[in-house]
Formats: sequence, C-alpha cells, structure tokens
Amino acid sequence: MSPDDLAFLRDFVLLQWCRTDGALRRRREVMQAMDDLAHRGLEHLRRDHSDMSQSALVAGSLRIWTSAGKDVEDLRVLILRNRSRVDFVTSDDPAIATNRVFLQRMHDPNFGLVNIGAMMAMPLGPRHAVICYDHESYAPVGRSGCYLDVIRDQDAIALNELQHLNSISNIYFAGPIANGERVRAAFAAVAHRRPADRFKMWQGASEGIEGEYECFRRVGDSEILDPTVTRIQSFSPIYPSPLHWMSVLPMRANLQGWVTPGSVGGPVRLSRAKGRRGMRRVKLGHYPMPHRGGELPDRMYHRLSPDELQEVAARTRRIILRKE
Repeated sequence: MSPDDLAFLRDFVLLQWCRTDGALRRRREVMQAMDDLAHRGLEHLRRDHSDMSQSALVAGSLRIWTSAGKDVEDLRVLILRNRSRVDFVTSDDPAIATNRVFLQRMHDPNFGLVNIGAMMAMPLGPRHAVICYDHESYAPVGRSGCYLDVIRDQDAIALNELQHLNSISNIYFAGPIANGERVRAAFAAVAHRRPADRFKMWQGASEGIEGEYECFRRVGDSEILDPTVTRIQSFSPIYPSPLHWMSVLPMRANLQGWVTPGSVGGPVRLSRAKGRRGMRRVKLGHYPMPHRGGELPDRMYHRLSPDELQEVAARTRRIILRKE
C-alpha cells in the first residue's frame, strides 16, 4: 500500500462517516433541534428557510467531508488483517469515530476529530478493516508496515462491538445464515450500551465581557429570554462507548494535549494546535479536565477579536440605552 493508497482509504472512511443514511438522519435531527432552540420564545421570527431535503442534506454532508479532511490528515492508517476465528461484521453506518483516551482514560464522552486520542475504524470485509489513529496516543503492537494482524478473538469482537453500538437498523455478516444467531447474540450482549440520544444541545445568554472573552451562562430548559439578549448554541455529539478495546492498539503511557484557556473543546493533538493562539500543553490524567466530564458546563467563553470587542461594547451600550 502506497502513502497515496492509505490517504485515499482515510478519506473514504471520513466520507462514509459523513454520508450514510444514519449520518444524514442525525444531521436532520440536529438541524431541527438547533432551529427549535434558536426560536424558543421567538416563534414569530421563525422563517421556513431551512432546506432539510435529502439532496440538501447530502450536499451539506459532502461540504463537511471536504472541510473536515484537514482535521484527520495527520491520523496514521493501518489495515487490520483478521487472523482470528471471529469474522468482522459491518452495518448500515459502518464508519465509526471514537476515542479511547477520552472514553476509557478520561471518562469524558465529549470529543471531536481534532482531539488527542481520535480514531476512526471501518470494516472492509470479514477479514480486513481499516483504522485511522492518533499516533501521539496509541502504539500498535506487532505492526508490519501498514498492516496490523488481529489474532485474538477478543480483538475482533471489540471491533464488532463498535458496529453493534453504532448501527441504525442492520448488521451484515459473511458466511452461512447460521452465523446470524451468533451475531444476534453478540448484539444483544451490548445493546444496553447503545446511546438513546446522539447529541446534546446547549444554549447560553451573554453576561458581558470578562477580559478578552464574552461570557455566556447556561439557559434553563423553560427559561424565556429577553429578545435583545445575545445567545449562543452549542451542539455536542454523543458517541457510543464500547466495553472492550483492541489489545493491538494500546494507549501510550504519558499522554499530553494542547488546550486554549477558557475553551471547553478539550485537549487537541499537537499537529492540530500548531498556529493556534494561546495554546498550552497539559498532561492528561485519569479523570475529566475542569468544565468537562459528560455534562455541559454552566458557562462558556468566547475569545473576542479586537473588532468583536468593539462590536460587543457597542451592542451593550445600545441595550443599556434602550432599557433606560
């Protein structure tokens, strides 16, 4: 496999992550939820301009694919060769984004493709799969060039578990129909870990400027805001959390990430931190970082550019004058 071949596979996995029917369903649900949240208490301002047709969603997913390519271009690519007695299965949503560092070590389900520990996996057939991983976080055991052999049954089961947790309606398997009973049993064993919801929404109301940040407090579910108050919305995906991980891709011992003061985005990889203002290096422990850990924070902060600082100050003066 040439470097171009491996880069093509990485782009293909990202494309599948963006464009399956399951991905489009989640995108439609998120768009509808964000629209409902944005217009809560302001229904008279709602305009039916959001195109949620299938063709528009596909076009939007392809735009996400092209823009997200830079976020995964540093991920290493390996072909898993299945030497175990357990076939890989696939599903109607086969490309999986996950993060062992966040889920298992930091007990933190909020992450994205730029965070340290990111990985993406997708079966290519019953005997092969592709995995894209953060080489700053994981050290493959027994790698031979771009290949990594999966010998233990438990490692194949761990990869299959991601399919059981992420699938929408269907699991596909190879071999005789009798294999379906084994697949059914494997699915039933982890079905309770399938997330009921695949995203969280957060809305904040501006409380003014603190230094070079604008501070936003969490808005309660039943709270009706003053229409003049500046709002922000935050969308956080919920990823499946498997019980098992592949032993051939263990975590490295001393993990470090890069964070921006005031940000709730979590530590990112060094390659994603280069060129970003105000980044600092942190050691990762076995617990969530401050303001993280599954629950979205009570406050979020947005770093303001000099132009934004002037605009926010002018907006605040206008609100004060209007109230007076």
